[in-house]
Amino acid sequence: MKMHNCGLFSAEACPDSAAVEFFSEGDCQPPHIEHHDFDRPVFTLSLGSTQRIVMGQKIHIHEAGKFVSDVELALPTGSVLARKDHSANVPKLAVPCVSAPRVSITFRRIKPRFLQQQQGHVS
Repeated sequence: MKMHNCGLFSAEACPDSAAVEFFSEGDCQPPHIEHHDFDRPVFTLSLGSTQRIVMGQKIHIHEAGKFVSDVELALPTGSVLARKDHSANVPKLAVPCVSAPRVSITFRRIKPRFLQQQQGHVS
């Protein structure tokens, strides 16, 4: 994997799951935090178009799909946003209405403890 070859994570921390989100013009993603059942860091690959995200402990919703916070980033197509420690655990993240089609792929590694709990519940 190219992200591993670029030194973004070690072989032991290689992501084992991915969430693929397709955005059409006008779509948004409301404020959310990364679930604690996933190890850090978490990587998000942006494809399709340059779009912005907002991050912060408080994200204000001005109206549907319009979010304002302390941090605003433009994510160009092909960019990877790596979040670990504080940036993955505390602030929320939101995607305001996009102006063009976008694909977001978030790579995560399931914590071994959580994986073992889930496997113990499987019949």
